[in-house]
Amino acid sequence: MRRSVIFFTTFVLFLIEALAHFWIGKSDNGKNGYFHLPTCKELVLIVGVLFVFSLANMYCADVLNKAL
Repeated sequence: MRRSVIFFTTFVLFLIEALAHFWIGKSDNGKNGYFHLPTCKELVLIVGVLFVFSLANMYCADVLNKAL
């Protein structure tokens, strides 16, 4: 249970951050002022990267918890 909580909280929080960075990058630093949603391909790439790093974070937290 603890491992899944670590995974999902990491995934959700960093997905929000990744989308914020995506929107900032696509809005050209706020000059054109529109809200751009990622394409399906871009969203799959973002979610894939976040999935891998969320798993890595879950594993690291588990290892550190056992070591301490």
